Amino acid sequence: MTLGALWLLACTPRGTPEAVTVTVDANIATVLHVTWETEEPELGRVEFGTDDGYGTRTTLEAEPSTQHTATLLGLRGDTLVHLRTLGDDRVGADHTATTGTIPDEIPGFDEVSPITAAVGPWMLTTVIDLATTSTYILIVDVEGVPVWYWTVPAGGIESVRPTRDGLAVQGVLTNHDDRAFNELVRVELAGTETRTPAPWAHHDFVELDDGTLAKLVTDIRDTDLGRVAGDLLVEVSPAGEETVIWDAFESLELVENDGWDYAIIPGAEDWTHANGIAYDSRDGSYYISFFFTENVVKIDRATGETVWILGGHENQFTFAGDAGFGPQHAPEIFDGGLRLFDNGTSNSRLVEYTLDETSMTATLTWSWEPEPSAWAIALGDVARFEDGSAIGAWGFLGTIYGVGADGEAAGVLQSEGAMPVGQVEILEGFYL
Repeated sequence: MTLGALWLLACTPRGTPEAVTVTVDANIATVLHVTWETEEPELGRVEFGTDDGYGTRTTLEAEPSTQHTATLLGLRGDTLVHLRTLGDDRVGADHTATTGTIPDEIPGFDEVSPITAAVGPWMLTTVIDLATTSTYILIVDVEGVPVWYWTVPAGGIESVRPTRDGLAVQGVLTNHDDRAFNELVRVELAGTETRTPAPWAHHDFVELDDGTLAKLVTDIRDTDLGRVAGDLLVEVSPAGEETVIWDAFESLELVENDGWDYAIIPGAEDWTHANGIAYDSRDGSYYISFFFTENVVKIDRATGETVWILGGHENQFTFAGDAGFGPQHAPEIFDGGLRLFDNGTSNSRLVEYTLDETSMTATLTWSWEPEPSAWAIALGDVARFEDGSAIGAWGFLGTIYGVGADGEAAGVLQSEGAMPVGQVEILEGFYL
């Protein structure tokens, strides 16, 4: 069935007429749009699945109406789908439709073995084609098969996150010719894209509960060591007002490091190279990972002050049971500690440290690395779950590992062509 194929179906369940229309989205072959009519206003939704047992329901409509719409997500391409409409006290008849064919250029994952850790059932990730600089935003199932996708050409997106309203995903798009033209890209799960200017923003961002967006922004200055690129932490209010919360030049010691002359930022030495951000609403603190200075900095949102520095030459902690980390990606906060993807210098690992901010001790309480070891020189991500299982993205290698609660490997997915993956984010569900 080709994209845009249309089915017109009719039935009369329980004496209530319907005119059910199902279309494949024009941009995403795995997305189905359903419309139907009822004689009387009602709250409607759609129940669907790969057989007549259904198993999945869309979100209930907000207002009663006689004209209804729903979007079906989480489906594979070329898949027969059973669906029926539901009303206030009404169950519609069974209908079938078929999703479209995913275009050949959309990458997936070669299933080495399915992920069996406590994830999902879906994972949000990015796959980056270094030859074209296109980024593919993917939602894949535990077997690595795409159930949703979007192509962002001519730019790089290292990380994407679901929006708080659950209706879209968004990421920072890098313009490699001129980073002053970087953009924030929001892609609705229903299949449309919007972009807003985000000059010099890069890598990662977080969306706070009130809609405030915190972003990492490259800041270039002339210094005694030459023209240097550092980082700012900038908040953007829902009204669009920007506030600088924290400034690396005012908070960290400016020294040369291993990434100094990598020429990542044209015309400037790359100093801090921020690559990950987390926010803890419990005490109003930001945590930023800096790749080339090999540290994580905790920042008080209210004052903009640096609370502490973990790792690197300005480290304020004593490491217990470990020699430390770095360079690193993907800071995550958990109660009492910090989780990271430790890129390392010869092999990469997933790590957790319990932090005692009174004694200033960082104790390694969990770590995992694959056998044989694998080194991701750049990119990477980690997530861990209540049962102790975990998932990690060995970014530049294009590999996603599942980890069981017992510490044993629990599945491996390899991106097609070993293209780098930016990160991996777990989605419990996404229904419109």
